[in-house]
Formats: sequence, structure tokens, C-alpha cells
Amino acid sequence: MPRRKLSKQGSNRHKRSNRRSKLNPPLVQYWFARRLLWRQWFTKRRISIGAIAVLLLVTAWGGRMWWRYRQALDLQPDAIVVLGGGVLREIAAAQLAREVPDVPIIVSSGSPLGCLRLIFEQQRGVDFDRVLVDFRARVTLTNFTTLVPFLKAGDTPRKVWVVTDAGNWPRARKLGQIVFGSRGIAISPVLIGGPGSSRGESARKTHLQVILAGAWVLFGDFVLPPGSLNDRFTARQLASTQQLDNCTNGYPEFVPMQWWPY
Repeated sequence: MPRRKLSKQGSNRHKRSNRRSKLNPPLVQYWFARRLLWRQWFTKRRISIGAIAVLLLVTAWGGRMWWRYRQALDLQPDAIVVLGGGVLREIAAAQLAREVPDVPIIVSSGSPLGCLRLIFEQQRGVDFDRVLVDFRARVTLTNFTTLVPFLKAGDTPRKVWVVTDAGNWPRARKLGQIVFGSRGIAISPVLIGGPGSSRGESARKTHLQVILAGAWVLFGDFVLPPGSLNDRFTARQLASTQQLDNCTNGYPEFVPMQWWPY
């Protein structure tokens, strides 16, 4: 079989490759091989490097939030937060408001507006201009998330009293430390006694809300389930309710409570 002749261009390319192989010493070839392996390694692990970078950023941000929260723990509380859950909590908050005048009170999804005015202003002489009411929350988690805009003051750490009962406090403490703590807000409990104060909370529901609280810290209100917030119509209806003269019937005038002035 006759040997096929190489074209002039193919012959020149063959000669150049032979010349290059003769000129490249083993050290240069090793360097090119290492460079090729490095490119392959970097390409395969590009996603891993990005994940590590994100983890470092989140760690740095979390460390900064933790430091602000530690600073807030040493402060004097400058606001009263009432977690909606019954008239007893609101009576206790009104009692505390008389002990610490000029401190604002924020009630999250408590009694209708008319009943709150009766409890704070008419029965206990607390100026109702000190009371801020929000009716958007439906669960303990959103009690905290909806109040962050009212309490957060830039990068300045602060501390607030949280009025609830002993049965709700384990859940409220975990969620408050995550949600408020991520914004540099520390919490100090005001725990009430009386009927229902020792009622426990569902551990499963608490764990679920703790997971959602962690997700909220990273992603905001986007992760909150639809049923955790009141719709605008319900919130406006509660806010526009007129005076209720009988909303405190059957409740004691004084509610025993445990609180710390620091």
C-alpha cells in the first residue's frame, strides 16, 4: 500500500511539535502538568470556595450581632413589651408602667383597643399616649418579628421588659433571644402569676418556631407562614374597637408578678 504523503502544512506542524518536545525540559513539562491539575481542582471546587466565603461572612455578621447583644444585656430596660395572651398580662404591664414612668409600652396583638384604654388609662392612671398597639401577630414568633421596626434604633443596643406568663416564657425566651437578639435587643422577663400562668407550651410547636426564627434572621418576613400574621382587615377591626366596660370583669385588680429592674 503506497504511503500517503503529508501536506506541506501538516509536515510543518509535525516538525514544530517534534522541536517543541525536544526543547521543553522535564521541569517545564512538570510545571505545565501541575498548572493543568490546579485548574481542574479549582474548577471542581469553585462552588465549595463560594460556600466557604458565604460561611465566613455569616460567621462575621453573627459575631457582630452577638457582641451587640452582649452589650445590651448590661443596659437598663427602656421599654415594656406585652405579648398578647390575655387580660392578666395587660394588667401586669399597667402595674409595671406605674412603677417605671416615662417608659413606652408596646402591646402585641392583645385585647381590643378600647379594653386596653380601660386597663391602662381609666383603671390604673397610665397615660395612654405611652401605649403603642400592634395587631398583626398571631403567634409568639410574630409577636417579636412585628415589633422589631418599633424597637430597633440603628446600631444602638437596647434592652426591654417582656411581659408574659411563666408557661409561655420558655418559648418566648428562645424566640426573643433569636429575633430581638439578632438586632441587638436584650430581653428581661416580667412573669405573672394567677390562673393559667403555669400552662406549658407544645414542644413541637416551640421547635418549629425556633427554626423559623433562625430563618427569619437570615431571610426576613419571606419565610413566615401565612397563618402567623393577621390580615389587614382583622388588624384594623381590632384597632377600631370602641370602649369595652366589661372586658376586665372577673379579673383581679392586682396581678402578682416577678420582674427585675435591670
